[in-house]
This record gives sequence, structure tokens and C-alpha cells, in this order.
Amino acid sequence: LLLLLLGVTVGFALLSTTLKINGTAGIKSSQWDIHWENVQPNQQSTVTTQTPQITENATKVTYEVNLELPGDFYEFTVDAKNDGSINGKITDIKHKVYLSTDLEHTTTLPSYINYTLYYDGTTTPPAPDDILEAGDSQTYRVSIEYDSEATTLPAADTTYVVVDEIT
Repeated sequence: LLLLLLGVTVGFALLSTTLKINGTAGIKSSQWDIHWENVQPNQQSTVTTQTPQITENATKVTYEVNLELPGDFYEFTVDAKNDGSINGKITDIKHKVYLSTDLEHTTTLPSYINYTLYYDGTTTPPAPDDILEAGDSQTYRVSIEYDSEATTLPAADTTYVVVDEIT
């Protein structure tokens, strides 16, 4: 009986196999760095102002312009630069307008002000799912114009704050 038990144990040991999976996974370092740079006023603008400023760790562009007469416009370009190692993708674009006297409530620009944000050299606005690949840059053109064909005009001086948030 002892010999039978020993024979079955040795036979089972010869017929059994242990399967293993061994491996390693390496993760390369990544860097996220998308920012604004290279603001250039359009020299054809009919009004002049200080060159727009890049602030808040290069994530915000600020400008101020006064449009006095129908046909006046101000335009500039700015580059979105991806110095990181990860592709960037636009997930959302929010366009907000506030009266400077009421920064709590959004409003719309009046019909006599034309505001556009396009990829430079095109009439294509940025859109969700647009990609900015690592190492690349994309030039945006910002334009604000007092419509020369406006049929209604402002009754009083008014200041608007226009904000585009691209995430």
C-alpha cells in the first residue's frame, strides 16, 4: 500500500506543471506644458493699444481696446505652444461676455460688435476634439470690430469684457 501511494505521488509530480507569467512594465516620465506665447498685434488694425499681455503662468492673454467709430477693429495673433510630451486635446470652449459694470451675469455682444477667434489664416474656429500634438504650436487670431454696417449704434459708452476659455 505504501509503495502504491509513493508511486501515485511520484507519477502526479511528473505529470503536473506550474505555469507562470513574469514581466515588468516601465513608465516613461511625461510632462504637461501647454501655454500661450508670441503675441503679435496686426499692424493693419485701425486702432492701436498696448500689446496684449500674457499672464498667469502663460495661460491667460489680456487686452484692452477702445473702438470709437464704425469700421474700427483690433486684431492680434497668439501661439498656443505644446512644450510637453503629451498631446493636448480641446475638450470645451466657453465664450462669455460681461458688461464691465456687472461681471456676475453673462450677456451677449450687441449686433454692432463682431468678435471672432479663429485659427490664423483660416475662418475655422477652434473646436472640441482638436489636437495640439506634443512639440507643436498653433496660431490663433483674435479680432474685435465695430461693425461698419451696423444699423443700431450704442446710446452711451459701454465696456464689455469678452472671455474665451479653452480647456
